Amino acid sequence: MNRINSILFAISILIAATACSDNEPQAPATDEPTKHYATMTLDGGIVDFDASRATTTEWAKGDSLFIKFYEGTKVIKAIASYRPETNNWLIECYDFPTEGYTGKCDIVYIAKSVSHDENYVTLDNKSFPYSAIKADYSYVGGSYSVEATLKHDQGRIRFKGDAGTKVVVKGFWYYNQFSITDRTYSDVEFNDTVTIGSDGYSPYCYGFYPTGLEERIWIFHPDGSKFWRRLLTGTMQPGTSGSLTIPTDDEYFGWTKIDYQPLEFEVNGVKFKMMPVEGGTFYMGGSHPDAASNEKPAHKVMVSDFYIGETEVTQALYAAVKGARSDWTDTYGLGDKFPAYNVTPDEWNAFITQLNYLTGKQFRSLLEIEWEYAAKEGNKAVGNPYSGGSSIDNLCWYKGNSFSTSHPVAGKAPNALGLYDMSGNLWEYCWGYYSYSDRSYWTWIRRGGSWNSEFYECNVWRREFTGGDSRYNNAGFRIGMSVAL
Repeated sequence: MNRINSILFAISILIAATACSDNEPQAPATDEPTKHYATMTLDGGIVDFDASRATTTEWAKGDSLFIKFYEGTKVIKAIASYRPETNNWLIECYDFPTEGYTGKCDIVYIAKSVSHDENYVTLDNKSFPYSAIKADYSYVGGSYSVEATLKHDQGRIRFKGDAGTKVVVKGFWYYNQFSITDRTYSDVEFNDTVTIGSDGYSPYCYGFYPTGLEERIWIFHPDGSKFWRRLLTGTMQPGTSGSLTIPTDDEYFGWTKIDYQPLEFEVNGVKFKMMPVEGGTFYMGGSHPDAASNEKPAHKVMVSDFYIGETEVTQALYAAVKGARSDWTDTYGLGDKFPAYNVTPDEWNAFITQLNYLTGKQFRSLLEIEWEYAAKEGNKAVGNPYSGGSSIDNLCWYKGNSFSTSHPVAGKAPNALGLYDMSGNLWEYCWGYYSYSDRSYWTWIRRGGSWNSEFYECNVWRREFTGGDSRYNNAGFRIGMSVAL
């Protein structure tokens, strides 16, 4: 093959290859944003916890600021990292303002954060976040100049006692994650061991009390002794600092000792038991995708200590107080240990009035927040769908195993508080808000599912409305009682 033929052959191969390549799938064009870098100086500082509210300007290597620069409607999100060798900050962002622009910015600083990436910052109960009281910036010559004052977004508290003392503390909440994109925090209840150091104090614990929740705190000693107390209004508000002395069995220091035991009562020869529930804070409602609109939003609620019936009110107890009913039949369960049904909420009120007269006690209807807190196993809660676990057949009488009738109480496993049939057997009346988002209207609510409920109706966030004169063969009642303080 001569040189000309060789060239023509090579061209033909190239043309053929190009033609074939037109039929091959093409990789999509990428348009990844380009990360830019700039320097930043910062004038101002952070307001300290001390009484003078002095502003400090001490930064350390690794400190990061999460910033939003505003230019009219344009928003530039950036992360600034402190560089001690030059005493300035390195900005990472995907855009820049107009040269010479002066405007406002928003800054979040999280001291002692656990970690962060471009989307989230992880915190723990020793982290403390700040936000800007006032922040302005200018962008000149490719560099930012920021003037800002940052304030605490949480309060703090520490504990006094003998060196080496260890206790578990609960009651307030702290931020555990910050979304850099949405500028929002997620939070979790503080539930951790604190240790008193050689100086007689524990390290500070950082957190807050959610809006509307009473300032309460609980302490649990390793030996099993437990205490609680109310705190001054405003405790753990942003920027506040305080301390508490740890109570002991010898000296309470203003705390109330929790020493509640199950209580047994007897009426006309019929015994029943009330179980103690230690108060606390929890998320009421359902965050599960299957939760109905009237079960949302999940919201923080604080519950005081109370007593709750170990089981649903039995036919034997009801008869001992008000007399047997002719509408209890074999069809839906008949016998002393079967739960009482076909009783309206108004008739249950009459039952309680008579029970209190016979015993000299102050029994009452359960509040819905108490019912759900107990169903979720109070301070032992672990997020189970049913009261006591995730195995519905071990815990509940429901449509799948009940043979279309109720069953004697306490026939299934109890939950961690020693309560039976909180899920299944009979729906249970309690008193609560019609709507979680509008708490102006109270009504009777049925909770827990029943012997003819589907499995999903037996979960701990399910709720149904009812009237004071409603009568059902699958609904009953469980007694409540306040703790005398």
